[in-house]
Amino acid sequence: ARHGIDPNGQVRVNPVRGFREACSKDIADGSCNNQAPNMVMTCLKAHKSDLSDSCREKIFNVQVREAEDMRLDNALALACKKDILPRSRCSVTTPPGAQMACLRANRQ
Repeated sequence: ARHGIDPNGQVRVNPVRGFREACSKDIADGSCNNQAPNMVMTCLKAHKSDLSDSCREKIFNVQVREAEDMRLDNALALACKKDILPRSRCSVTTPPGAQMACLRANRQ
């Protein structure tokens, strides 16, 4: 799966398998249907209690993956993109949590 920040600084997120099938109705029928594509996940997280059980489970799975790899958290990736671009000293992705540790160590 391609994810994270590409060389042009655009955030790419490929959520967990089955996400579209589980959440498409929630997105279409809920308050997240008019969101910009890069904000749908943030909206779904904010309205998690209103989602179907299957979508809520996929959102939970996405959040678990985001906790393992901060590049998958769109809001965090956008906020930190200049600090984690591929040429940055914090572009390292292994072991899990290495990017977050690098950003903390280099906080100004």
